[in-house]
Amino acid sequence: MMCSANYPNYGEDIKAKGVLWMGEFQKYQDDLMETAVRLCISFCKKFPTVSDIKDAIKDLAYEEQTKPKQLPWDVKRDYEISARALKFVHDGRAAEYMASVDITKLHQYARVHFPDISAEMVRKNYSELIEGMEAMERCSACRMGRNQCVTQGWTTKHWMNSKTGYVSKEMAQCHKNN
Repeated sequence: MMCSANYPNYGEDIKAKGVLWMGEFQKYQDDLMETAVRLCISFCKKFPTVSDIKDAIKDLAYEEQTKPKQLPWDVKRDYEISARALKFVHDGRAAEYMASVDITKLHQYARVHFPDISAEMVRKNYSELIEGMEAMERCSACRMGRNQCVTQGWTTKHWMNSKTGYVSKEMAQCHKNN
């Protein structure tokens, strides 16, 4: 009914399409089908086909798989772990740990933005660069299909302070979706 109300009927048999859809999508739940059809209405210029609805279902399944998991709020904090981490840092062992971390992939990512960056500078800016690399991996989802952008059209850009050597990040508009 939503589709027939939204699209003109050029002598097509809407009941036959309904029967086809019921046979094709009987294994899916009603609320998933309604959401998929609503999604199709938002991007289809003509009456949705079975292929359009299957694409919408794939998009919804992808969104469900990549949705961040909700953290429980009522869990008691383990202060022993945070005390051990603080002691680890105060004892000067954080640098020892960072020296043992494999940064090969991160160094390759950093060289895309800063071609002459050293491994020491990558370790110095580890948190900013790792967050940027994770954002780039999330951003690659929009290359897989329509309605896949999980960043709502934003991407991470890096810049380096030439005096201190620290990397900063800022959000910039992604132009791949336009």
